[in-house]
Amino acid sequence: MIILGKIKVDDQVLKYCEISYDPFYVTVMSEDEKAIVDLFNNAKSIIVMDQYGLVIKSVSNYCGVESSTIKYNFYLDEENNMKPVITVRLKAVDLNEKIKSIEAAMGEDTVDESSMSLEEYRAYKIKQYGVECQDKIYAGTDVETSYGTEHFSATGDDQANIKTLSDVAMATKVSLPYHADGSQCKVYTYQDIIKIYCEIQKLILAETSYCNALNTYVRGLNTKEQIAAVKYGQEITDQVIKTNMDTVIAQGNAVMEGIVKQYLETAVPETKTDVKDTENTTDGTDNIEDAATEKSSKKA
Repeated sequence: MIILGKIKVDDQVLKYCEISYDPFYVTVMSEDEKAIVDLFNNAKSIIVMDQYGLVIKSVSNYCGVESSTIKYNFYLDEENNMKPVITVRLKAVDLNEKIKSIEAAMGEDTVDESSMSLEEYRAYKIKQYGVECQDKIYAGTDVETSYGTEHFSATGDDQANIKTLSDVAMATKVSLPYHADGSQCKVYTYQDIIKIYCEIQKLILAETSYCNALNTYVRGLNTKEQIAAVKYGQEITDQVIKTNMDTVIAQGNAVMEGIVKQYLETAVPETKTDVKDTENTTDGTDNIEDAATEKSSKKA
């Protein structure tokens, strides 16, 4: 028996050896007819893939099982035991209504990955990695502040806000208002503000450097199947790419540690105007007059 591909019904993936789209029926490798019928009857999404897992199409104009048939002793498994297959035929439904249901369940249109060229698929996957990278950054990071461990999101607006506040904190060394996730605004020490900024910058550097390294790795792959196997978050196995990534992250972290050393290791009191110092600040004429007086005294 030849396995033509896979069919994903919600979160369950089955192998199939026969398929038709009009009318829709599919023959899957399974022993439990009732479970298969229940699965297709309650399906929110049905996606057909090739044998490598690349998406071919979404089945959106059928819903519910019209009929099912089990064929016993159909093929030999790896242990030479005869196994059955189950053919499921779906009922046709109103196309527009089904499309709306599928889109609502999946959140976006299904892309036909199997029809893409190698370069199109590469670009498509790299774009997906970029979205995952952004999500990781936007999710934010934990920071140990004077209030304890708090979580701070790092969306685009959050990054702009904390950058502005950190600039003010570094320049003035005064306490500033900000807020952690799920918390109302409160006053943070300038050391806290700078620490929050540094930790978010470390997060951004780590994720963007990793994403760039993953993109570089994928650009060196030669087949869609190899690219399909790459997942965001996996380890970078190419040592040249990984070494470069680690060097970049280490250098960026060194910069943040330099900021920490300058502003955080030693608590600096908030800047205040010293009246005594102000009174002693002159344009230099007092010193000149004192020198002149001293010189006259010596001549006398």
